[in-house]
Amino acid sequence: MSQISYVGLESVGSIVTTDGIIFPIDLSEGPETASDAEEMMGVHLVDTDDDWWNNMSVEDCNELMGFLTPLVLNGDLVWETCTLTPSFVNWGMERLQYVINHNYLIENMETI
Repeated sequence: MSQISYVGLESVGSIVTTDGIIFPIDLSEGPETASDAEEMMGVHLVDTDDDWWNNMSVEDCNELMGFLTPLVLNGDLVWETCTLTPSFVNWGMERLQYVINHNYLIENMETI
C-alpha cells in the first residue's frame, strides 16, 4: 500500500495531496452539514477562490509551489490546460505573485 504524500499549509489550515486536492488539516470531527461533507471530499487547487489564497502566507505558497513543481515536471500531477486554466507555470507564477502582493498590502496597511 502506498503512502499518500502531501504538503501541510498551516496558514490556510489545509493539506494538499500529490493529486492537487485540498483537504482541511483537522478532520477529527465528522461533517454536520452537506457543505461540511463536500469540503471533506476535497477541492482541487484550480477550484479555489481568492479568499483561500488571501489567507496563505508567502512561506506556505513557496512551499506549495516547491511541492507541486516536481510533480508536474515528472508527470505525476497532470495539469489540464484549457482556455480557463493556464499552464501550470503561468498559474503558479500568478498565484505566487497574488499571495506576495496581498501579504505586502496587509503588512503595510495603515490604520484609519
